[in-house]
Amino acid sequence: MNCREFDDVVFELARGWVADGAALAHTDACSRCAVRLANERDVAAALRILATSSQSLEAPARVERMLLAAFRRGARAQSAAKSGALWPAWGIAAALAVLAVAAALQPRAPAPVAIDNVAASQAVESADSSEVATQYFALEQDTDLSALEGAPVVRMKLPRTVLTTFGLPMNPERAEEPVQADVVLGPDGFARAVRFVN
Repeated sequence: MNCREFDDVVFELARGWVADGAALAHTDACSRCAVRLANERDVAAALRILATSSQSLEAPARVERMLLAAFRRGARAQSAAKSGALWPAWGIAAALAVLAVAAALQPRAPAPVAIDNVAASQAVESADSSEVATQYFALEQDTDLSALEGAPVVRMKLPRTVLTTFGLPMNPERAEEPVQADVVLGPDGFARAVRFVN
């Protein structure tokens, strides 16, 4: 298997929809494709968490129209050039989908909130003390973060472009790199707050 053939199956492979021994063997020999598979798996995991945490929410109809248009543009671009150079289009479309849903559910940039009395806010227990982190951002307007004392914190990697949703700067040269985030979960398992860790 070569890199072009790998590009044709990486999306399904990362999501566990196919089991392709040749593709997995290719990642042992090709570091570029191994990184690509790892990134696709991270995006898939983050999207699964987002889907689970927002099952009861509905986006406005305009968001659905925007997403469908973005996916159609991505599909046209992919069919127009089968060179394999457009593999980032799906990752960009997924990031746009996440941002569109986040923007629809969060009409304005949330204000940072300190949640010092949340036991889990001392970061994930394995976190390095030299880490630099933002303040926590409430994911819903009326979230009482003080009620989250003892709430679990989940560390995950998110697309770096999510930073701009919270009014934080993003270096365009590093847009392809994921950013670590600590997500505070409420008693119902839904995400209630997030901070970004460097």
